[in-house]
Amino acid sequence: MEKPTPPPERIWSRADGLAALVSAVISGSVYFWTAAPNVTLLDSGEFLVAAQHFGVPHPTGYPLWTLLAWIFQLLPLGNAAWEINLFSGLCGALAVGLTAALFSNSTRWMLGERVARWRGLNFTISVTVALLFAFSASMWSQAVIAEVYTLHALLIGMFLASLYAWLRRPECLALLFLPFFLLALSFSNHQLSVALAPLPLLDRKSTRLNSSHVSESRMP
Repeated sequence: MEKPTPPPERIWSRADGLAALVSAVISGSVYFWTAAPNVTLLDSGEFLVAAQHFGVPHPTGYPLWTLLAWIFQLLPLGNAAWEINLFSGLCGALAVGLTAALFSNSTRWMLGERVARWRGLNFTISVTVALLFAFSASMWSQAVIAEVYTLHALLIGMFLASLYAWLRRPECLALLFLPFFLLALSFSNHQLSVALAPLPLLDRKSTRLNSSHVSESRMP
């Protein structure tokens, strides 16, 4: 009688979720209190008008951001400009949380038992790295105004996290559909996402090479 196959090992742990939650709450709180109360400089006015009236800003149009910002400004929180600025902060906080979870999990995966002995240290370092990203000049400045870059950071973070999950379990090809979907979705927000298009193919090639090396090493 064949033994039942054990269930696959969980990729994400509670420690990853806790690091993500702490990082997202801290950064999100700061973004909330420092959000611009009204219209700011550069493209802010154009984006606010496009989101409020469901219009089209300058090329490439940023349709995904416009749709989500239009939905968010329907909430009864305050004036439309402040609400859309808060939307940028929300996207930024979620991107920071993803950074913490990804760093925590990947460090534990690469270092193995050495990290298991110092769980508190891994948690602290993961949160610290995420907060350094959150309060960098480029991230913080975009998380408090009406701009598309925090949504871009969130989509790229989701893409990398889903691609990492497939890398942990390459035998499950169904996990590979999500990275492609998220990458295609990010194209509707910012064209810089095109630079990451080769990553799934490179990931697939590297897993094939690793599997071939493993099978060769097992041969007598």
